[in-house]
Amino acid sequence: MKKYCSCGKLLGDYYSKQCVTCYRATLKGLGNTHYIDGRSSISHQCIDCNKSISYQNKTRRCQKCSSRYLGLKHTGKNNNFWRGGLERFKCQDCHKQLSYGSSRCPSCSKKISATLKWQDSHYRVQQIHKILSGATRFPNKLELRFGQILSQLFQDRFQYCGNGSRIIAGYSPDFVDLSHKLVIELYGDFWHRYTQERDSQRLQKIEQSGYRVLVVWEHEVVELTNLIKKLENWVNENG
Repeated sequence: MKKYCSCGKLLGDYYSKQCVTCYRATLKGLGNTHYIDGRSSISHQCIDCNKSISYQNKTRRCQKCSSRYLGLKHTGKNNNFWRGGLERFKCQDCHKQLSYGSSRCPSCSKKISATLKWQDSHYRVQQIHKILSGATRFPNKLELRFGQILSQLFQDRFQYCGNGSRIIAGYSPDFVDLSHKLVIELYGDFWHRYTQERDSQRLQKIEQSGYRVLVVWEHEVVELTNLIKKLENWVNENG
């Protein structure tokens, strides 16, 4: 059943009594005692200039006095971070100009907070476990070949942990002997020649955790005789 407004318009909702145009006219027209000719009959006064206003906002001021009040509030004597409304702050990292009393901008603050979190060993281990568990990693051809050599020489003493199964000092080493606390890192000739500084820090932190570390390079795996002597001598000395 269709229903029409008093003005003749078809109503979209059956339970509506008026269309939108008639409803607005009722609010601001003769049907509302608070409005006269579309203007509010209730008058308010600005607390600063006593100018009559037809509404009452949070500041209880007219538009001109409100803008002046907010400007003085944020840049005037009531704000300890401003001096004469001209004080400016700079980020201590990127030297970006700030309009508030803070030592860092939001972007630098996020970077610092993330760096501090990663310095925590417990947080670092948790995040590495999450990252590696989400991206399943399998040993490559070089690691498979080297793992077979270790198993033939030392009867499965060394376990492959490059997939994140074992975290030591916040890092995931390649091969670990937990019973004797031995770690073997297998480095590729191409990639690790550019990351020597990072690798040295990694080895230092693993050694500080009580593990002895041996680095084997990719070209050494090809020379099988020299590699076997190197591994046996190192394991006999430390294991």
